[in-house]
Amino acid sequence: MTPDAGLLENISHVYEKIPGQDEDVHIFVLEMPRELDKEDGQGRVLRKSESGRRKSKTVSMLSHSLYYVTEDCPLDRLVEELSVKKNLFSIGVVDSRGEAKGLIIRRELFDLVGRSGNTDHMKGKRAVQVMKLVKTFAPDTSVFSVGAVVEEEMKENLIVYFMIKDEYGRFAGSFSTKDLMIFYARAMNREMQLVQEIQSRIVEPESRLELNNGGMICGVNRHAREAGGDYYLIRRLPDGRIFYALADVSGKGYAASLLTAIIGSFLENTTFSKGLSSSIGKLNKFLQDKFSEKGLFVTGVFVLFDENNPVMEVCSCAHPFFYVLRENKLRKLKSRSNPPLGLEGVDILESFHIRPEQGDCLFLLSDGIPEQMNELGETYPLVSLASLTAQMDHSDFRETVLTKIDSFRGFAPQHDDISLLIHRISSR
Repeated sequence: MTPDAGLLENISHVYEKIPGQDEDVHIFVLEMPRELDKEDGQGRVLRKSESGRRKSKTVSMLSHSLYYVTEDCPLDRLVEELSVKKNLFSIGVVDSRGEAKGLIIRRELFDLVGRSGNTDHMKGKRAVQVMKLVKTFAPDTSVFSVGAVVEEEMKENLIVYFMIKDEYGRFAGSFSTKDLMIFYARAMNREMQLVQEIQSRIVEPESRLELNNGGMICGVNRHAREAGGDYYLIRRLPDGRIFYALADVSGKGYAASLLTAIIGSFLENTTFSKGLSSSIGKLNKFLQDKFSEKGLFVTGVFVLFDENNPVMEVCSCAHPFFYVLRENKLRKLKSRSNPPLGLEGVDILESFHIRPEQGDCLFLLSDGIPEQMNELGETYPLVSLASLTAQMDHSDFRETVLTKIDSFRGFAPQHDDISLLIHRISSR
């Protein structure tokens, strides 16, 4: 039987490699033409594509319009319908077989119509005459791979439109650089929320430890952004000793958050069996090996003590905000300091010892407190911290601290992360 000549025009010849066979297999595909009505039965020229299932993180999720017209669609009719559908910014154009050919951009079409809205001069013109050839993507193309492909277009124009074609060449939607940016912004926001949630588990908003001799250690934290670089820790070691620390990672955002997680993991799992200097030196060496080339470093103060021993061991790493409140006077503790962690490959850092008196309060701060300014450009007065010691026993201690700082800054923004750690020595 001789095949119909019309059918022969619709036969596609493809080759397919079959695993385990040396030769290609000849495959013939017969695609019957799909005749499209010029109107949808109700006199409308706009048709809607029956797109397949939208997959997460693919361009199919970006499509803001599934509407299309045939290439011989009268432009005056299209303008009339678009005047009602205000939210259609691009429309696909297909041929009589249903194959996608290009896009009509609403803004450009209405520029042709003019401000008067008179479509008389559009009579006799067809959609193909104003159709625009655009870059096309398959529906399952990863959204994150599209950004690199359209980067040049985004540099030249604020909003650029793209078309989606399915595996048969049919119109499956359109999207713009605006849709792409909205997706990226939402994805970034979700990621930052996740980072914030994770970091809040690493750096608790508030923590306290009541000591056996009547003393107490309290810690407070609030990030300036979704993710920050401040870190503090209060923990009782397996041998009964107490360790606490406050550290400030250079920078903010993802990089700083990652470093706080690393520092937290290290300090949470260190027993300090070889001494404070050796343990912090080990942390320093790790950070220096991994992150010094990226310019990341950490300042901090690390304290180790036994409740039965009045002498405390301190390892200070270029962190200047270490104070003692004694007899209602706030004094800065000065001592020889090591370089910031991560800058120099030192295995063992230097430490020193202090002997606090009964009733003393030790203060560790991140620079977000002393450098916080109000609307007049004044910096936060550290002497006002003295009044906080009386509030340490209250359950709303964190709220008290932050309210005091917020009251000072007024409408001025919080420029940096805020962390505060107070160690109240028993007065017994």
